[in-house]
Amino acid sequence: GRRSRYYLDKYRFETRPDLLAALGERIAEAVREHEPEATLLAGPELGAVVLAAATSLASCLPFVIVRKEAKSYGTQNRLEGVFEPGAVACLVEDVVTSGGAAVEAVRALREAGLQCRTAVCVVDREEGGVDALARDAVRLRPLFRASQLVDAPLESAWLSGSDAPVRVLRRGQARRREEWLVTKQEFVDQIASKTNLSRRDAAQAVDAFLETITDTLKRGQDVAFTGFGKFTTQRRAARQGVNPRNPSQKVQIPAATVPKFSAGSQLKQAVKSGGGGGY
Repeated sequence: GRRSRYYLDKYRFETRPDLLAALGERIAEAVREHEPEATLLAGPELGAVVLAAATSLASCLPFVIVRKEAKSYGTQNRLEGVFEPGAVACLVEDVVTSGGAAVEAVRALREAGLQCRTAVCVVDREEGGVDALARDAVRLRPLFRASQLVDAPLESAWLSGSDAPVRVLRRGQARRREEWLVTKQEFVDQIASKTNLSRRDAAQAVDAFLETITDTLKRGQDVAFTGFGKFTTQRRAARQGVNPRNPSQKVQIPAATVPKFSAGSQLKQAVKSGGGGGY
């Protein structure tokens, strides 16, 4: 399809086995619900092939690969895989924008003698894909819509564990927020690479910040971000990285005196240079 105003890095979920397995299960459920007569899956090259394979494993349905164009060597087929003419195929897509590529894949399936009336995608950008497929008598069933991701509340972002996925919101060139997954370690590495902090100091700063926030929330108190270098909590105020042990104690400590971390302005500049995002 056409180029969108913003980039969604689909390979971040197509190359992680944990996310890929979960997506395969979700797509398989959608196929069973919306196209129960399907005996075949179809994945257009390149990105949708791995999703079709994951869905095939989850559903036990075979799949075919839809080439963008037939090769001049080998089988010289537009469709690769084993299928019977007349079978009902469900198209599996990763991201649908205008729907142009999906429509081309549907037409290739029909030219090969297959039936196709349903397509399941991971993300619908909501830029005309539904209507384009509908004109070819195909209903698009997305797992997620762009509006759901763009409008996701910032409060849903979280950090937990060195290998746990973290939902990060970032403002892109189109002035719309995108959402992707990073790990805590990746976040620490970004801070260290964009400041003069060592990895160890950056990790300690992040840990201290998270411990303070976690402690505050566990106590049922509110956290209000009043600026990049500091935050306030109900009944107390503290500079980033400081955790008063006495809940009733009101503390205001200069950032320069915080052990192992005095780079609030550096961190602020690093985030700005990285695209103005938040976490």
